[in-house]
Amino acid sequence: MKLSKRAILTKAVKLLPLPTTFEDPKEGSTCETAGWGITEKAHASDILLETNVTIFNREQCAKHWKHRNNITENMVCTIVRHGGGSTCIKEHKRSEDWCIGDSGGPLICNGVLTGLTSFGEFKCGKVNDAPVFTRLTKEYIRWINEEITD
Repeated sequence: MKLSKRAILTKAVKLLPLPTTFEDPKEGSTCETAGWGITEKAHASDILLETNVTIFNREQCAKHWKHRNNITENMVCTIVRHGGGSTCIKEHKRSEDWCIGDSGGPLICNGVLTGLTSFGEFKCGKVNDAPVFTRLTKEYIRWINEEITD
């Protein structure tokens, strides 16, 4: 999305840095994601929800998705260890998953935009699910930088 004019940066509106290195996030590390996707009431949230997610091993993730999707080096997987049904909201946080309506949302690792919400199971918050994010590789960052300098 390209804004028609510069955003006014405030305490609530900040810049999120793009990666300058392109290693995979370390398996087992904790990252964050957020969105306005569906809630336990089965409609879009009217507040931004956030949750911590745990990075999952790509090979194990590929086994999880083997009959439906091809997991590539351009993807980062997380693992749902503690379910919560369909995005159980507790203190404005979700279970360790994202849901319908969150697509394109951020995967933030160590304060850096590392990926974008891509796909997962239809029912969110399912224990042992492996949600998938598009990983911001050097090629994607090159393209983003070309687009934002136009």
